[in-house]
Parts: sequence; structure tokens; C-alpha cells
Amino acid sequence: MRWGLMPAWVKDPRKFSLLINARAETVREKPAFKNAVLRRRCLIPADGYYEWQASEPRKRPYFIHRRDGGPIGLAGVAETWIGPNGEEMDSVAIVTAPASADLAVLHHRVPVTIGPDDFELWLDCRAHDADAVMGLMRGPDEGEFVWHEVSTRVKRVAN
Repeated sequence: MRWGLMPAWVKDPRKFSLLINARAETVREKPAFKNAVLRRRCLIPADGYYEWQASEPRKRPYFIHRRDGGPIGLAGVAETWIGPNGEEMDSVAIVTAPASADLAVLHHRVPVTIGPDDFELWLDCRAHDADAVMGLMRGPDEGEFVWHEVSTRVKRVAN
């Protein structure tokens, strides 16, 4: 899937800014996400993610991961855009929520992480409407995640 959601109703993708994040608080109301959260929820497997913090003299990257080292299922919503010539493009956005106090030190928003016990509920779009999964759309609990500074080399595609 392509990073950055392209809603199915977009006529010209060259004139549309891709949507990389969907706010948990408004995902059901925003036209770009409301059908995706009902019918096309997905999980993005990860072992962590990066956040950049502004500091002098430069931004500093941090790797954020589960304290227990376990894998993460990032909550995502997906769409398939079909162009006028029948071409298709699958795209995805990550659902975000307000950060807990400890993670807010790095950024005020965090990806929504779905616990393994809730994978089936999150992914089953046939049996569950968005009401059933709204309680899952929150940031990690305080202390669940930890972080450490990493090299700025993570920003370079060549690396």
C-alpha cells in the first residue's frame, strides 16, 4: 500500500494532498476517512516508530517502542482509488490519538496501537461497525512505551 490515504472520491490525485494521519477523534466524521474506518481497517506491523523533537541546534530523532519489546499493530485505515482508465492505487493512513503524559514530551499525538487480543475485532469490518472499535482508538497507556535517541542517519534514504 502507498503511504498517505487517497480517498476514492478524488478526481485528480495530482491536485490532492495525501493524508498520512487520521485523528481518532474525528475519523468517523471526516469525508476522507469515514468509509474507510467502517469497511477498510487494517494493521501496520512495526517494532517501533520514529519521532523528531525540536531542540538546539537541530531536530533530534527518537525511536519509540514497546517497553516489553513486543511487536506493535498500528491502527490504519485504507482506501482503493480507481482512476478514469481503470488504474488502481491502494493507500493507507495511520490513526493517531492524543499522547499520554510521558509520550507528550516528544510529541502531542501518537499512533493508535492495537493490542494482539484486539486484532480480530479491529480487522473484522463485516461484523463490527465503528462503534465497536471506538474504544480501541486511543494512545498507549503511560509507561507502556519507551524511547531512546538514534542517529540522524535514519532520515537519509541512502541509509
